[in-house]
Amino acid sequence: PFDFPFQLQEQKVDKVCFYAALDEIPEEFLSDFTVYFLRDTKERVTEPNDLTEANEVLPKVIKFGVLTDDTLLMLKNAISQKEQPVEYCNIQMRNEMQMNRRKFLSVTQQTIQQTEGEYIKLEMPTINLDGEVTVLATVPEVVEALERYAMTWPKLISTALEEQLKKVPQDSGPLAEVDLWRERNDTLSALTEQTKLPDVQKVLAILQEAESEHI
Repeated sequence: PFDFPFQLQEQKVDKVCFYAALDEIPEEFLSDFTVYFLRDTKERVTEPNDLTEANEVLPKVIKFGVLTDDTLLMLKNAISQKEQPVEYCNIQMRNEMQMNRRKFLSVTQQTIQQTEGEYIKLEMPTINLDGEVTVLATVPEVVEALERYAMTWPKLISTALEEQLKKVPQDSGPLAEVDLWRERNDTLSALTEQTKLPDVQKVLAILQEAESEHI
């Protein structure tokens, strides 16, 4: 037994840890953000004498960047960087290389959008819609539930239109403008195709049969 009063205190401490690895990233860190440094010269890098010399010399001989577990995003970021001028290329070859680069970037961006679900999706009802339209239209609970979902669809479509109108070309020139309109077309086409889905058409048919004011 203790002869004096005491108090037990618990403290939470945040600990920041930095891990370093050579040549390869350990498997347990593959899904984390990783900063990498690459020596861009065969010669040994001399240790700078001070910070000023380090800022001047090291960027010329050491390349660095950030790796993530999103390979597509890393690829997009890599090809989005300004390409270095190639002196031995003539104008036609340079223009062709730039055009192919923009095409590849556009395809990569579309793939990222599709895999990450960036396209806006219409929220679908979770209730059972099995049965005849004329029968379901007479059930107040069904009609009310479908109205709640149908009311969100115009808002989502309006939001998608507003977001697309705010976007601007990522680069100068006609190809960037074409890419912008292609992205707009992909987004709006995805919404249009969703409105043609059988479940969406049945929801609209039920609400129309019920003479809903939200249709």
